[in-house]
Amino acid sequence: MKRSVICLILAALLLLAGCTQTQPQAEPEPVQPQPQAEQAAPAPVEEKSALRYLVDTEEYEDERKADDGTVLATVKYEYPVLRVVKEDGSAPDAVPQEMAAKCETFNARFAVDEEYIDGLAELAQADLDSYREAGSSFFAPCSEESSVASVYRTSGMISVDRIGSSYWGGAHPNAYEDAATFDLETGEFIEWTDLTDDADAMREILGEQVVETLYAGGYAEWLFDDWETTARALDGAVTAFDATGLVVTFSEYTVGPHAAGLVSATVEYSRFADLLNERGERLLELPETVGLMGDYFEAARMWSWFSMTTMPLDQDAAPTADGYLPVKYRGVTTMAALRELLETRFAPELVDSMLDPGEAHYKEIDGVLCALQADRGADITRGKATYEVELDGSSGQIVATVEELDWDAFTDSMTAPPVKGYATVTFPFVVTENGAQFTAFDSIW
Repeated sequence: MKRSVICLILAALLLLAGCTQTQPQAEPEPVQPQPQAEQAAPAPVEEKSALRYLVDTEEYEDERKADDGTVLATVKYEYPVLRVVKEDGSAPDAVPQEMAAKCETFNARFAVDEEYIDGLAELAQADLDSYREAGSSFFAPCSEESSVASVYRTSGMISVDRIGSSYWGGAHPNAYEDAATFDLETGEFIEWTDLTDDADAMREILGEQVVETLYAGGYAEWLFDDWETTARALDGAVTAFDATGLVVTFSEYTVGPHAAGLVSATVEYSRFADLLNERGERLLELPETVGLMGDYFEAARMWSWFSMTTMPLDQDAAPTADGYLPVKYRGVTTMAALRELLETRFAPELVDSMLDPGEAHYKEIDGVLCALQADRGADITRGKATYEVELDGSSGQIVATVEELDWDAFTDSMTAPPVKGYATVTFPFVVTENGAQFTAFDSIW
């Protein structure tokens, strides 16, 4: 009995196994790839190192007419355009956004203003209508033109100087100056005041040099009576940098009448190099010799405080009983601070002689540096000077060659005395972390 049951169980298991075998399946149809729309690959943005800025000039001319064909206004502009190009000068496939934005900012500054031209035409139309109503046949259209006088480049800066002439009716056209300096590092327009940490001191030096240059050029007789005050303050001045220095220009009627035209003077870099901040030094990229000449001129100003004039004083303060006033110069308020300042340009032994207590030119009163106003003026027997920097490693000298004037032969009050000879004065220095420190010094005037 047991044997029969076992056999029946085995037969059932075999039957079940046969029923559960996997049946052969048909091969699946291969999936055909579906065509996809082609996508344009984004244009590669070239590395900045393979690109550079290029300043071109372009021209624009236009003419506006009245309904009857009468010319109302004409304009002709030459203006700078900033572009990004490859090293070989060709156009890149794409420009980094940062560089494109800087170009856009620069170009917007010099872009042609269509609304302004429309305004010229409207002004001329009003004049034309007025003349015709009065029965006059006279009419002169408004006009304006400009040209790029100079474009000065360093690796981080572009300075553009444009001159122009405009006529809006009246007796004559007027000349004007338009200048701007662009920082390629930050993408913004800057002024000379952005390149110094002491704008007051730099303005004083620039103004002094402008006045001296205009006098030397014989401009004074053509200018307004108060021109010197305006020029010293640089009021209304337009400025641009070039290979020589800062060009300071006054448009008509700023320091002189229309007949004087544009009044311009260039202040050499060496005259204000010592007042440049880190940004100014980086953007202007002045050679070392220019910086050393700047150190000399700063030393000459300091030396003059003891030999020709006095440090700037607080004229609004009440003087002491013996006439002393507080010094007002770049935060120098104590004798120790004055010594520290002087030792940036002079050897300690020279400073000792300059601050000799027996001189009593400068002294501390209640802890405040004060001075007596004591000016002697310049030596009128000396004229113009030229300079040369001789540098040998960490030392060198400034060689000054100054004119000696013959006042005995001076007969014409409208001209300078003739030159009878030249004097040579040397100023030895060592180079420190602060620039030139002079080991010997004397005034050439």
